[in-house]
Amino acid sequence: KMKKVITVFLTMLMCASVFAGCGSETAEPKKEETTTEVAAEETAPETKETSEKKEETKPEAAEEAKLESVTFTDSNGKEQTIKCNPERVVCVYESFVDLWASSGGSLVARVEKSMPVPENVKDADVIGTAADVSLEKILEYDPDLVILTAGNKGNMDMIPVFEENGIDYISLAYKNFDGYLEVMDIFTKLNNRPDLYDELAGKNAEIIADITEKVSSAKPAEVLLLMPNATKGTHVMNFNSTLGSMLQDLGAINLGFKDGEEGDNYIMSMEAIIEMDPQYIISFGGGDAAKAAEILGSDPLWGELTAVKEGRYHHMPTELYMNKPNHRYGEAYANLAKLIYPEVFAD
Repeated sequence: KMKKVITVFLTMLMCASVFAGCGSETAEPKKEETTTEVAAEETAPETKETSEKKEETKPEAAEEAKLESVTFTDSNGKEQTIKCNPERVVCVYESFVDLWASSGGSLVARVEKSMPVPENVKDADVIGTAADVSLEKILEYDPDLVILTAGNKGNMDMIPVFEENGIDYISLAYKNFDGYLEVMDIFTKLNNRPDLYDELAGKNAEIIADITEKVSSAKPAEVLLLMPNATKGTHVMNFNSTLGSMLQDLGAINLGFKDGEEGDNYIMSMEAIIEMDPQYIISFGGGDAAKAAEILGSDPLWGELTAVKEGRYHHMPTELYMNKPNHRYGEAYANLAKLIYPEVFAD
């Protein structure tokens, strides 16, 4: 699925000059020609003067061809039609603050962020954290759009009130790169900034397409994915996470689940890990690399693992592999691919 999505995207990228169409659009980019341009091509011979005039007027025409609305299916399975260029936007999900701001959007209010806040939304009022923001506080701003996450029950409980009051809302959720592309597609269209989709999502898609192509002919890396926990024990993790989806896209095999049949995460004893003797051990969560090493190394058998002895154990940084990397997806894939396919990236 990953390769198909990226291939389709790169084809779309070649059509970026005709991305913006008049009137209402769905979230899927479409190639269109205006009636004026077609008529000119059919009735007037091309001369140096008309060619120069056409080149001068094209940027202005493209700038005027703005979308009025965008139609898409949200993460709750509901078809939404949202008016473009909203002016009073409230965002109650951290990751979406970054994506909305970098898509040309502005905010009147947002939730508190643990990571740096984009410059163009720094002045937006902070109305709490994603976990405790209140409906009453949101309504105080008389929003024309509220950006929610479908993964938060509190957010979902607010939807009936928005619908009763005619307030547009976006309810989305994503865990992987495909989801990031979908969100960026919607956000940049709502702000009439297809150029930012090409610049940000497009750049990442090209990087990842190149990486996945390079590793496609390599022998799949065999990985045991762990989450260290000092009190509850070390958990074997499935690939249903930000980091797991990257490993899956890179063709890695999850040794923690037999025959590729992934189930719930579970605790594995160090004796069982020793018996498995995995080619690569990747961990995330449980603190930084030093803390993870302390937790895992508290068992004397940890140092006996071949992957540990030979430098094939890696703890991945939270900002790229537990949190969503957003516009750093390309960087995250590149770093991970070099760790589990060192022979491919030896140069």
